[in-house]
Amino acid sequence: MDVDLRTAELGHPFTHTELRSHFKAVWGGVAWPGKRPGFVVVIGMIHPDEPEGSEIYLLDEFESFDMRELIRQCGVLNSKYEPERWVGDTSNDSAEEFLGEMKHDFCSYLSETELTEMEPLYPYILGKFKELLNPERRRLFLKNSRVLDYLAGIEQAEVAELERGDYPALEALIYAVAELLQYRSMGFVQTHTGRFSKNDSSACLSWPGAIDRGLDFDDEDDQTHTH
Repeated sequence: MDVDLRTAELGHPFTHTELRSHFKAVWGGVAWPGKRPGFVVVIGMIHPDEPEGSEIYLLDEFESFDMRELIRQCGVLNSKYEPERWVGDTSNDSAEEFLGEMKHDFCSYLSETELTEMEPLYPYILGKFKELLNPERRRLFLKNSRVLDYLAGIEQAEVAELERGDYPALEALIYAVAELLQYRSMGFVQTHTGRFSKNDSSACLSWPGAIDRGLDFDDEDDQTHTH
């Protein structure tokens, strides 16, 4: 039976065939713990030839104050959904150290996003959510995500004082969504293949250097690690 993306629950056990059928791209995002728990998301963008265009669906999420557990869950979700790219804050030294120690749990690049350098960040984050969740032309579907609870808890008067780390759930999701939309606009997004097996050691990277700090790849790296 075909999956209804709008009613499928978070964490729905898609087969790899279903992922390839439904989604043009599957990406992950992560934001490290701050004032609230760190957060991991996996999102899927449907094929652009669908009538709805570039709709994006939240497929799964996880939150924890424990950075090691957060990275371990990145590995679990990496095996489950095989995202083409993971996006997050690559400047966190503690996270980079844990990523190196746990390379067998999370065998993938973590790509940087310029949003981690944006000041102030939250006017952009909240403005982006307002745009993407606009009922008249909604492009982002969150189901019963914790993200909605966090969004509802923010008072307008406090927005100017919010800093990176205040709401990692919002940061992780916007990191992934904004970067995916930017890649799509540049024509860099190719069809999701789900080609990495959790038992495929070639998908793992040597360390150090597991954090990808740019968009420029030589031909060999592009063929091996990107879609």
